[in-house]
Amino acid sequence: MERFFFTSLVSYVTNVNYPYVDINATVAEAGKQMSLKNYSACVVIGYGRPMGIITDKDLRKKVVAKSLDYSTPVSDIMSAPVYTVEDDATCFEAIVKMISLGVNHLVVTSNDAVFGVIDSESLMNLQTSSPLSFAKEIEMQNSVDKLAELSGKIISISSTMYRDGLRAENITKIISELNDRVLRRIIDLGIEKYGKPPLNFCWIAMGSEGRKEQTFKTDQDNGIIYEDLDDSKDKKEVSEYFSQLAIFVNDSLVKCGFPPCPGNYMAKNPEWCQPLSKWKKYFDKFFSTPTNEAVLKGQIIFDFRGVYGERMLASELRSYVNSIKNKSLFINFMARGFVNYGSPLNFFGSFITEKDENEDDLFDIKKRVLAPLVGILRLFAIEEGLRSVSTMERVNDLIKIRHKVVLEYHREIEQAFNFLLDLRMKNQIIQYVSGKEVNNLIKITNLSSIENRNLKLACQLLEKLQDTLKRRYGL
Repeated sequence: MERFFFTSLVSYVTNVNYPYVDINATVAEAGKQMSLKNYSACVVIGYGRPMGIITDKDLRKKVVAKSLDYSTPVSDIMSAPVYTVEDDATCFEAIVKMISLGVNHLVVTSNDAVFGVIDSESLMNLQTSSPLSFAKEIEMQNSVDKLAELSGKIISISSTMYRDGLRAENITKIISELNDRVLRRIIDLGIEKYGKPPLNFCWIAMGSEGRKEQTFKTDQDNGIIYEDLDDSKDKKEVSEYFSQLAIFVNDSLVKCGFPPCPGNYMAKNPEWCQPLSKWKKYFDKFFSTPTNEAVLKGQIIFDFRGVYGERMLASELRSYVNSIKNKSLFINFMARGFVNYGSPLNFFGSFITEKDENEDDLFDIKKRVLAPLVGILRLFAIEEGLRSVSTMERVNDLIKIRHKVVLEYHREIEQAFNFLLDLRMKNQIIQYVSGKEVNNLIKITNLSSIENRNLKLACQLLEKLQDTLKRRYGL
């Protein structure tokens, strides 16, 4: 049933006999339709298309709790805009959308016409360990200790999804959404503890979590962007508040199984808890005076995205980064680093490995090939001023603007990237189930002949991209 759950179409669980009312209808009419059809939501139709949706929760909180007259127009209480999903989407895609948007209903469309409504309960009933039910559990926790207990189950959910045939690229999206839920709940608890923030702020995720490409729990990479202070705000008070909040959140994430970053790229480090103007200056300095340290930092912080709070702050920072004109020195310096990275294959075309205590040959799949592949695509994205953060989104955006290198190699890039993610996740699941340390080291003798061949092809692709960088940037 679980395998069917992930691959079946949403049309399988869509309620096609859904309640609906016209945009000019009253709350009483909407409630009557929901009662007649015994369903928890009612679609509001206007001009032949869905304009909004009313749920049981809306009726309780917006009508009953506020003693609104039942003659109130539905347009006054409906949730809008309507979030939709096509009828040929999979249940997995619907789950990702519901978790990321934090909604329980999606309007299902077919050729732009309303086909029906799908709800989280119907999806959860298809699977005993649904990520949706897990996401709901996260929201209900009122302590870090409870969140820590729950967070430990994310790996087992991921393992189940992988065994059921879901690709690693899709599983990482679910992992990231669930991790985001844990993080946001921790921040809520922190705000309950320390009070209302003195300024609007945005918690940003960076690195693999920023790209939504995290497999199992990796080091924390995060920061806080807050509004620039005006004369009415006390600089020390603001700094102390966000410092306290950051320490609470970072330490709580450690309790939930997210190790601290060895390089200290965390919000509790004052360097990464700054007003927007300071973050802008960081990027100004990166581009104007590139150094090895700047490139190292860039590998992490360029992949930022807003996770909590005023996300326009993260959006404004991204716009500023893209507006900086003189990036050539930094791009050239970064490209040189990837060229000097060296090949993951030796002179004889064999993998460059390291020995463990049993004298087994181990290949670091992240360090040797995945990280530089991701990094080269990041380089192209920075050069072209793209807003996308995840690797495959960057590839797709680079194709749209007809980036010469990506156009030439995009099929190989997509195949290699997905294969590397799959192999990395498979290896980590085996390590997890066996009670071993979860890491990125692949035992070469454990690879099948097909895996060995595909890994070698991924390494050869990296070599071709490195040669391209030499020619493109005159290195």
